[in-house]
Amino acid sequence: MAKRFDFTSVYEDETWTVVFDDNEGIQDRFYEIVKDEINKSQFPGLEVSIEEYITGGIFFNKESTKMLCVKAQDSTFEQFEIYYRAQVFGNVVIFTRMECMERGFFSILAGKSGNELKAALRLKCKNMAQYEEFIAIDSLADIVFRCALQRVDPEYRERKVLNLKIA
Repeated sequence: MAKRFDFTSVYEDETWTVVFDDNEGIQDRFYEIVKDEINKSQFPGLEVSIEEYITGGIFFNKESTKMLCVKAQDSTFEQFEIYYRAQVFGNVVIFTRMECMERGFFSILAGKSGNELKAALRLKCKNMAQYEEFIAIDSLADIVFRCALQRVDPEYRERKVLNLKIA
């Protein structure tokens, strides 16, 4: 059964759009690259899964989509999740990385969203090692996303430099 994705848990996201001549199998290739890069990092306690998630409403605007999820296990940061998605629209593919904080029952009742959940989780850090673990997982998510983009988009570096010059 598909899991539900909670948009209010997102505290940071990044997208990259590419137009391909042939995007056959690009979604699976992207997920395999992300999975391989996470595993190559040998970061302890990270679980990687590719599953179907339900987004949108309960009855209306409901969508089922495949995403890759990275989650810390046996850690202070078990609520921290990183989602990767490749969505195809014809020859256009949008790649997305979303960093989320899973909401518990009381967070839902209090109406807390991603940034508030992130701040609360950072308060759980009792020492420098815990803080650095959080920063390392967060940074690894960014590194892996950019590495995967470089491997699926042959013009990634050139376009990235061009975007920096424009901004």
